[in-house]
Amino acid sequence: MPRTLPAWLPPVLYGFLTLVLFREFVVSGDMLFGSDTEAMGYMARLFYAQELASGNFPGWNPLLLGGTPFVASLAGGDSLYPPSVLLLLIMEPYRALGWKLVIHVFLAGIGMYGFVRALGGSRAGSTVAGTAYLVSPFFVTLVWPGHDGKLFVTALAPFLFWAVESWFRRGRGTAWAGIGIIVALVTLTTHFQMAYFLFGAVGVFSIFRTVQAVRSGRGRGLAATRFGLFLAAALLGAGVAAVQLLPSVEYVLKDSRRTSTTT
Repeated sequence: MPRTLPAWLPPVLYGFLTLVLFREFVVSGDMLFGSDTEAMGYMARLFYAQELASGNFPGWNPLLLGGTPFVASLAGGDSLYPPSVLLLLIMEPYRALGWKLVIHVFLAGIGMYGFVRALGGSRAGSTVAGTAYLVSPFFVTLVWPGHDGKLFVTALAPFLFWAVESWFRRGRGTAWAGIGIIVALVTLTTHFQMAYFLFGAVGVFSIFRTVQAVRSGRGRGLAATRFGLFLAAALLGAGVAAVQLLPSVEYVLKDSRRTSTTT
């Protein structure tokens, strides 16, 4: 009888749970229902997929409000988010819209497992934490309304905390790079509201880890250096995603219909 769970068990368990949750979608050729997906999401992604298939990247979406800038107005939603783009390129849009949600539900369990392990949790305890996060109602029910952006950010959140904890604990370059990559990915989901709160929470966590390192006697210089490099990685990630973020900010402040109807 092994004293610890085998390393392969958590991902297998999370894969099994994900397949159970979405078994009817996975074994069928149907579309995964989402109220927002049905209302507008499919139309926007179908247009984008057709443009990509013809070798074009759309600068303008003529189907929304008489025409809007494609990237700046978020007319295609997660049009620059790598997992979404990849799925649109390899399968029909109505299937890609479902699979991107299914994959992120699975990844949420992996991310929470890794974060708890980085905190020093046992393999068994981390497996339970990942399971609870994967099936938590506040997360998995985001599939029903088709709130893909919220689901993406929630799934990526433990990965960002995992990278930050690993950076402050061990100072490895892979963890530092992971911070920048995940910050960029979260921003490219285009759910900027959720990203805003996530980045605030991670910032507070990083300050806590810095103060903790100083009080533990590791040295103020080392703690300050790691905190500074953490900020650098986060800014680098934001810079990578600026191709999506900056046009959207300018559109909201200058060109959006809301600028003339909102105080």
